[in-house]
Order: sequence, then C-alpha cells, then structure tokens
Amino acid sequence: MDADGDQLALLLALKSYQRMGRFPRPEEYPEAVVDFVRRAVELPEATPVVVGGRTAMRKRRAGLLAGNRIAINGVGGG
Repeated sequence: MDADGDQLALLLALKSYQRMGRFPRPEEYPEAVVDFVRRAVELPEATPVVVGGRTAMRKRRAGLLAGNRIAINGVGGG
C-alpha cells in the first residue's frame, strides 16, 4: 500500500468536490493540479495518485465517487 499515493488521491478527491461539487475519476485530474497538490503537502515528486482497488470500486458502485452529491455536515445531498 502506498500511503502517500492514498493521501494524494484523497486530497484531490476532496478538493475536487469542494470546487466542482463532484468526485471526478482519477484520470480526470489535470496534471498541473496533481503537481500543485503534491507540492502543497510536500509529497515526493514521484508520488502517484493511488485509488485502491476494491474499495474504490465499491464506492463508485454506491455512487460516492461517480459524481453524485452527498450530504456533508447536513448540507447538500440529493
């Protein structure tokens, strides 16, 4: 397991949701954004975006990473 890659993937997902209101697929992240986030949290330059196999697949099937809105702190949903 690559903890740095998992952290990077989580940060990108959360920032994307904050800015876009959805969780894009990892291949949708522009390389410039990945590099910016990687540098902002001081991860090694070679850190890949890691989206863990079965867990990510289950979340996508449940609609959590497929662009559906979720309730956060009682706001949103739908």
